[in-house]
Amino acid sequence: MKASDQPIELNIARVEGHGENAPSTEQNGKDGVIEQYAIGGAVAAIFYIEPINTNDLDVFFHVKDSRAGLDILAPLYEYLSGLGYIGQGEAVDIEGWPVQFLPIFNPLLEEAVEKANEVRFQRTKTRVMQAEHLVAIMLQTGR
Repeated sequence: MKASDQPIELNIARVEGHGENAPSTEQNGKDGVIEQYAIGGAVAAIFYIEPINTNDLDVFFHVKDSRAGLDILAPLYEYLSGLGYIGQGEAVDIEGWPVQFLPIFNPLLEEAVEKANEVRFQRTKTRVMQAEHLVAIMLQTGR
């Protein structure tokens, strides 16, 4: 089995800075590099439709520190690099999966992340956009 066939073990709640599997409160200040997030794209669609093949995982999120200026992904990439995950193009390779971290940039994405469903995938809680938001985003982006 290829690495990309394995489930991603990065707990996004830990990156977010809270959640059932997050580290202690002291560690949360260090780990919380993004605020609220939701999985979107094809991986989110799998929760509602027949499984499909996809090449990446899309994570939409609120930027925790808006003072980062134009390089708003820098704190996140630095954090992930410290865990041994390397950026490759527009994604970060996490356990063989390309993961795209996409800052929220319009009201539709804002609502989609805010109203995302909390689901359990294997032993990790995560947040997944609702089906109606996924369809609206597809229409908005011309997909």
